[in-house]
Amino acid sequence: MTDYELASLLMDVVNAMGGSLANFMTGAFAMLAAGYLVAHHLDRVAATLVSVVYTIFCVGMFFEAWGLGTNMALLTGEIASQAGMPGSSLDWHPAATGHSTEHVRYTAAVVYLMIFVGTMWFFFRMRATGGAGFQRASPQTPAT
Repeated sequence: MTDYELASLLMDVVNAMGGSLANFMTGAFAMLAAGYLVAHHLDRVAATLVSVVYTIFCVGMFFEAWGLGTNMALLTGEIASQAGMPGSSLDWHPAATGHSTEHVRYTAAVVYLMIFVGTMWFFFRMRATGGAGFQRASPQTPAT
């Protein structure tokens, strides 16, 4: 693979990771909106169906981010190894320093898991409280 193709492919993987995160956040905010607006109106079967569909979506997005993080780590390693070769034009690239990007997939995994748990908690909290999950109780008026 040429130097240009490696740098271009890494840029494509980074852009795909950003697109994947945007898609995941869209799904998470849709679940938050569903929890706030309709969770307390759903019966048990419908709430289970919504949560199963959302879980399948999140699992797919999780593995997509994991795969993109793996590709990013492999590509940065390849760029770092080729940057040291004579005649390489990759010395300018930040990945040429040899720093591992292995942490990207672990960070994405933790963030996706936290968002998943938070949105599921919110959905079922709103369902259990009848849509009044975070409203303060009105102060009691003293009896006269």
